[in-house]
Amino acid sequence: MRVENQELLSEIEKSRERNRMTDRLATLCMQLVENYSRSIAWRQFYAIDECKSDALMTMCTAWRVFDPTVGTNAFAYMSTVCLNAFKKRASLEYRQSELVSTLTDVASIDSYSPFDNSDE
Repeated sequence: MRVENQELLSEIEKSRERNRMTDRLATLCMQLVENYSRSIAWRQFYAIDECKSDALMTMCTAWRVFDPTVGTNAFAYMSTVCLNAFKKRASLEYRQSELVSTLTDVASIDSYSPFDNSDE
């Protein structure tokens, strides 16, 4: 399903009037995240579920910041929020994997065996 700017803008305006996210806006955000996760840049990423959940959480708060009186391109705004959430999670995953790799090298965990009784 394609997310259209006009529909997204309309739902953000309705949500701002009600001071809560409409169900339709939530559906559009989920669709935007799903579409983005299928792009070739993220398709094979091992932590795609974490990226998607982070993007949804961020979008659930970011819609309040968008001001329709200043700009009318809600699609660009929400797409950028989604992209930044994906990049942030990817950066966290990369740093974590680097840390695990470093600790594994330093501690020589590969040669460690909990059943090694050579001390006895």
